[in-house]
Amino acid sequence: MDAKDAYLVLYNALCCAGWALVWGIAVQSIYTGLAVENLPILEVLSNVYAAENLAFMLTVSQSAALLEIAHAMIGFVRSPVLVTAMQVMSRIVALVALVYSVEAQSKSKVHSFNLVVLTLLLVSAMGGRHYDSLLGFD
Repeated sequence: MDAKDAYLVLYNALCCAGWALVWGIAVQSIYTGLAVENLPILEVLSNVYAAENLAFMLTVSQSAALLEIAHAMIGFVRSPVLVTAMQVMSRIVALVALVYSVEAQSKSKVHSFNLVVLTLLLVSAMGGRHYDSLLGFD
């Protein structure tokens, strides 16, 4: 494995760790709502975003994806730069728009943001695994 591949594995591992932390915060919030506070499932799911540090960690984890554009630009990965930029920026724009709209409203009652949080978790976890498989780490 050369230095580029080692860097990409480290990058993916750190991104995975960030997303795992976001996932852990979300799961802990759901568990607390269901098992400890005995709340209805819809109320529990609507409170995921209000979990402490979730918004910050989600923003950090998703912002790390900006490096994917740089990776494509310098040839670290064989991804089209424009397509990569559009994909990453669409997620960044959606995240920023939702974070600011949620900040203006009551955090605990925004169902759409909670859906985006869970969707980003799933998409990002699969994307990192895809790049690892391209490097031969099956």
